Amino acid sequence: MDIRGSQLVESTSSKNSDSHRGPECSHGHACGTSSCEQEYTVPEKVTLLVDAKRFVVNPALFTKYPNTMLGRMFNSSIENQFSLKPNEQGEYEVAKGLSAAIFRAILDYYRTGLVSCPASESIRELREACDYLMIPFDMQTIKTDNIRDFLHELSNEGARRQFERYLQDILLPVMVEYTGVSEITCQH
Repeated sequence: MDIRGSQLVESTSSKNSDSHRGPECSHGHACGTSSCEQEYTVPEKVTLLVDAKRFVVNPALFTKYPNTMLGRMFNSSIENQFSLKPNEQGEYEVAKGLSAAIFRAILDYYRTGLVSCPASESIRELREACDYLMIPFDMQTIKTDNIRDFLHELSNEGARRQFERYLQDILLPVMVEYTGVSEITCQH
């Protein structure tokens, strides 16, 4: 899969190509290493490997969403670099266990701000991919014909948030309080 601007071209070959090598600093180090003090420059294109499919992208595509995993991974600032290193072919293996169809939909988010769930893929898998790649999973971002499963995933998120609030606001303070009481009891 080759993405250049808005053009998609599939590629499953395993060609070695220096033009697809991962980003390196001016000293030849892998970017983000502590031994390099130079500013990281974003390459014109990188190859992302997902589900044995290659996605050749301009990493500038990710910069308008800097709080996503891919946005952080290809940010021009060294301190924001993920420790992910390219493989021997200069490809970045991202999102292991994710289907290429889901990843293709995720890439649409970076171009359009929307993720259209492929009919052949489950909403649950899309949800997991969005969580992993730090992409919002909400009504403004996700488009699908499977409204029932989409609403189910959104309700699960609501339940998770409610439980987190319960845990933080009610349960945790009580546990901390009892920890303090038991320490006093144990000291006597």
